[in-house]
Amino acid sequence: MDTQVLAGTGSTCTAAQSNLSSLTLSEANLRCTNAGYAGVCGTGSLTYVGACTWDANQHYYYRSGYRSFYCKECSVSNPCPN
Repeated sequence: MDTQVLAGTGSTCTAAQSNLSSLTLSEANLRCTNAGYAGVCGTGSLTYVGACTWDANQHYYYRSGYRSFYCKECSVSNPCPN
């Protein structure tokens, strides 16, 4: 599954990418738990959509992207792959 395309923001491109990673992982976890799973299995993969861009009106950088992920019940006997 994929999250929707989200935009991370920050004072630098690195901060915007970190914010995007956090936002997409939160959405993935929410979608998995809403579907009855324990959460997202591992972290999946983050795909960027376009370059990191400065927004002069808002005074921050933003980076858009989405996360591909799987939901799974994870346990000691059934661990999630990374």
